[in-house]
Amino acid sequence: MKLNNQIRNDIVSKLIAHRFDAEGAALDKEEYSLAEAVMTRAMGGEEELIKFDRLPAKWFNTSGHIGVRAGGLDTFLNFCNDRPVPCFINNRSISCVIDADDPLADLIRDYDARSKDLRRRKREARMAAEGAISSVTTTERLIKIWPEIAPFVPTEAKVGPVALRTAELNALLGLPVDDPA
Repeated sequence: MKLNNQIRNDIVSKLIAHRFDAEGAALDKEEYSLAEAVMTRAMGGEEELIKFDRLPAKWFNTSGHIGVRAGGLDTFLNFCNDRPVPCFINNRSISCVIDADDPLADLIRDYDARSKDLRRRKREARMAAEGAISSVTTTERLIKIWPEIAPFVPTEAKVGPVALRTAELNALLGLPVDDPA
């Protein structure tokens, strides 16, 4: 089967997912946990967070993330769902400032470094896979030179019906219009 851009992109996406999805899911869970810890800190503790969560949600901005400044690092941490968040500090998108020597700041900086490393490794793997896959024109040749990729290569192309309205295109482009009368 001839490789087109869609098939190439599908193969690369499957390869990247195979290699990195589990690690990404673990980082996501850690991020959700850190976001909740920052939210708790921003509210002044667990009891205050419980009180805050009881207030009408329409009183606050709702967001899927919270901004934090952790020892010089400004970042956003995602929640697993949108939730009300406290107001920003000084019209910046930072809801909580954590001292550099705080253990939570260390956890956030460590998470941020590992998250950036994962994005870098995914980008490098994607570029390498795209380069290798772009060097061939058929799935048969791809599997011949790279047999390990076979489980990620589709066996048949997904081709849907083509709805080409030539009469409309011809009229738009000033070409003769054949009337199917």
